[in-house]
Amino acid sequence: MGFLQKIKEWQYQISYKDVDGKYRELSCSGFRTKTEAIIEAEERKRRLNLGYSDASLNGELTFIEYLRNWYDIFKRPNLSPVTNDRNKFFMKTIEKYFNNIRLDELNKSAYQQKINAMEAKYAKTSVNKMNILCAECLSHATYEGHIKRNLSYNIKISGKLSAPASSKYLEIEEAEKLLKVLEDEYQPSYTARGMCIVSLKTGMRLGEIMALTHDTIDFEKNTIHITKSWDYKVTKDFFRQRLKIQCAMYLSTRKQKDC
Repeated sequence: MGFLQKIKEWQYQISYKDVDGKYRELSCSGFRTKTEAIIEAEERKRRLNLGYSDASLNGELTFIEYLRNWYDIFKRPNLSPVTNDRNKFFMKTIEKYFNNIRLDELNKSAYQQKINAMEAKYAKTSVNKMNILCAECLSHATYEGHIKRNLSYNIKISGKLSAPASSKYLEIEEAEKLLKVLEDEYQPSYTARGMCIVSLKTGMRLGEIMALTHDTIDFEKNTIHITKSWDYKVTKDFFRQRLKIQCAMYLSTRKQKDC
C-alpha cells in the first residue's frame, strides 16, 4: 500500500489478488490529509480480505453480496450440512426479491415492502425464517458501520398460514396405536420399523437415529447417547454435534405398562 501527495490532495494505491488469483491495483485520490487516505485505504483492504468485489469497494456494495459473504464466513461453518442445504432455498428467495439493491440504499420501508411481497407467495413460517437470516446479517452490518440501524427491527410478518399443527403431528392415542402395530411381530431385520419405534419413544431426529451405533446405546441404563448425526442429504457421512445429549429411552412393553 502506497501513498502519494499531490498538489493540495493525497492519493493511495492498493495491490491485491482478485478471485482468480491475479494481481490488481486499486487507487483513489482527492483526500485532504494523509490520515483520511489511510483510513479509506484500510477499510478497502479489509473489504478485499473479506472477498468483496471491486464494485463493492467503489461504494456499490449490494445487500445480497454482503449477505452471501456474511453467511459464508459467520453462519455456514456453524451449521450442519443438512441445515445449510435447507437454507439454500431461503437464500435464493431472498436474492430474488432484493436483487441489486445497494446496502446503503436499503431502508426500513423498502425492507418491509420486500417482506410483504414474500408474504403473498410463501407461508408465514418461511417468511419468518428468511427475515431471521436477514436480521442477523443486518445486525452485523450495523456493527461494521455499513448501516446506522438494523432495518429488520419491528418488521411485521403475516403471510399465508401454514397447515395447522394437528395435521402435522400424531395425537397421543394415534401414536400409541402406531407404536403397537410397529412392535407387533417386530424383528431386528426390520430396520425402518425399528427406526420408527426409536423415533416415537425418544423424539430423536431422523439423522440422529441413522447415526446410532452399538457404543451409543446403554441397554442397562436404557439410555442413548446422541453424539453425532448422519447427513443423509449432502455428504452421506457422520456430522459431529457440538453438544452431547443423553436421551432416556422408554423401553417398557404394553404388558408391563398395564401392570
